[in-house]
Amino acid sequence: MRAIAHGPYGWYQEETSELIWSYVGLLYIICMETDGIKRILEKEGWETLLKGRLAPLVKYTQKILEKDRINTVRTTPQLLSLFYKKGKTSKRSSQEALR
Repeated sequence: MRAIAHGPYGWYQEETSELIWSYVGLLYIICMETDGIKRILEKEGWETLLKGRLAPLVKYTQKILEKDRINTVRTTPQLLSLFYKKGKTSKRSSQEALR
């Protein structure tokens, strides 16, 4: 198991780690500060959020995906688009996106 977990600092971090490690897996945890995100999202939308405040999360997620074969993700549905392969335009399930 090769997994990425997104979330605020400490957000289910221990439970997620124990689950992945129980399968003798490798876990990448990419944390972010979430204070004020809802306000930015409501006023400016996802694009602004992803290019601004969440840019480090996007950057590090893409680096991991380039170097490792991830098969498990714990993230928000809105961030699943980060896992689609570049150049593909058809809609796919999140499972297909990780292959």
